Amino acid sequence: MIVCDRQWAEMLLLLQGNRRIKQVIYYRGNSLKLSQWLITNCAVFVLSAQDLKLKIEQALPFDTIVVSGKQSLSFVEINKPLIFWGKNQAEIIAKDSLQIFTVKANRVQFHHIKFSGVKPNYIKDYAAIRIESSDSIIIKNCSFEDNFFAIYAAKSAYGQIED
Repeated sequence: MIVCDRQWAEMLLLLQGNRRIKQVIYYRGNSLKLSQWLITNCAVFVLSAQDLKLKIEQALPFDTIVVSGKQSLSFVEINKPLIFWGKNQAEIIAKDSLQIFTVKANRVQFHHIKFSGVKPNYIKDYAAIRIESSDSIIIKNCSFEDNFFAIYAAKSAYGQIED
């Protein structure tokens, strides 16, 4: 299932080609209009800051989560393969200057997101994205500003970081 606004029509057409989407929900303000697609099992969410953690918990493996605007988060654990896609200058700011994401799953991806605000802590090594015992992590076209560590990888392999 895909939940999105009209600006994502191009992305939907691309995803339709891989046959992973079963239905699409377009929204305009508070109203929802359902449109059927003949594909299966994928979810994309356009989110507000309040429900990003909840949507990560509810997402199925290999779902795509679309992050929009500025959001404040800390200590979000990712324990299943997910794809995070930034839209409208997406920025995730570390709440209380602490770590943002801890990745504990293989094949997690981050695209087009700015991460900022992880301050130094001399007891624990906090990072915008901390990768622990995970393989095949992809970070593409992301930027990191004002972080003690941008990416901290421990016991991980086959990662890919591109600009």
